[in-house]
Amino acid sequence: MAKQTAGAANEYVLVTRGTDIVPDWLTDADVGIAIGPNHKVVHKGFHDTFKSYLTQLDVLLRQVGPPPAIIHCVGHSLGGALANLNAALLHEKGYTVALYTLGAPRVGHYPFAADLETKLRGRIYRVANRFDPVAMVPVFPFCHAGVQDDTYVTHAGGSLINVDAHSTDPSKPGYAVPMNHPGKSWADLKQPMVRLGALDETLDDSIKILGTGLLFSGQLLVLIGQAIHALCSKISQAALLTTQRFFEGCAEATDRLAELLMICSTQSYIMKEETKAIVRAIMRFLGRTVNGVGDQITVMVLRWALSQLTTELQAKATLAITRRYR
Repeated sequence: MAKQTAGAANEYVLVTRGTDIVPDWLTDADVGIAIGPNHKVVHKGFHDTFKSYLTQLDVLLRQVGPPPAIIHCVGHSLGGALANLNAALLHEKGYTVALYTLGAPRVGHYPFAADLETKLRGRIYRVANRFDPVAMVPVFPFCHAGVQDDTYVTHAGGSLINVDAHSTDPSKPGYAVPMNHPGKSWADLKQPMVRLGALDETLDDSIKILGTGLLFSGQLLVLIGQAIHALCSKISQAALLTTQRFFEGCAEATDRLAELLMICSTQSYIMKEETKAIVRAIMRFLGRTVNGVGDQITVMVLRWALSQLTTELQAKATLAITRRYR
């Protein structure tokens, strides 16, 4: 924790690092939950780490004395997840808080994220490399706080989901280069996302525009997410709520999403074809053959495809974290 000087003399920066070992949350099949500092559901692994240093944080706050003008909570990777919890706690204690994260995983369920956004009122700055697998996990129902104007998406490091996209090493295409560039503003970090072109443009049409090199393509993963969001939003507002907050290039919880897609595929011929296109796109992303995607789409097929997608993203996130802590 550091006190700023000069024009921001009454402001503090609270930086949280990650652990010095590979975090268990990346390898645990069953994600536990806990009640976070804002009384909303959060990831148990993050919350356990957060609780382990609360006494130390209390000491730091007593040293600060009277509440400063603002406390800036900062963190990269797991440290960014903990910064979310720090910000929630400090707000509950009556402090004015701002939150800055780089390559942070998802911390809590939708109510946690929505509550934090409401309370911080535009003081969330989330930087995510579009091809960083760590920023894509844990999967639904966990989601990020800061999803629209508060999100700064970079795409350093080519076009593929890769472990170096998570790095803070200046020699690698992760976060150090775009964040340390002289004269850059927050607005400079924002980069346009690839999107489905016209309303009547299909996912298959968009994939043709991308061309070859679709294995672990970050752009293809974004298109898959947008296609799932668009398809599920045709069913109900409940389905829209399920998908709209979580898909910036990540897989949803396989059971819930498989059921939603199955419902979509039974509504009309067009929606069935859209569902099949999504499965084909996932196969292309994973480097699998698409010939087996026949006329019959079942929950089992959808669950398998989504499960494979989730497994691959989890594996890449684990590798990125493992390299970071070596």
